[in-house]
Amino acid sequence: MTLSSTTIGKLNKMNRAAQDASLGTLLSGLETGAVISGSYTALTADASGSAITIATGGTGLVGHIVQGYRSGSQLSVINVVNSGSNLDITSGGTWVITAGDIINYIVY
Repeated sequence: MTLSSTTIGKLNKMNRAAQDASLGTLLSGLETGAVISGSYTALTADASGSAITIATGGTGLVGHIVQGYRSGSQLSVINVVNSGSNLDITSGGTWVITAGDIINYIVY
């Protein structure tokens, strides 16, 4: 099913939560295959620089899901900023980037 511009507009105005999330626009983007997933393994240079920039290959990203793993265990804290086409991941708080950390992501 393809969403028409009228339906997208109605979904965007449906209720406050839909308005805040631009639900119709989001669903339209998912419909056109604008979902990208991937994985990145931190290098020694990433750890010494305390930052990772992952070029996702997408543009105009509106959301992301990111999980970090170290030695097979999920990290509870990870600092992520979506800059529109990249995910910027930085050390901070209780989490420090370590070579070998695995970052899995889904962006849309």
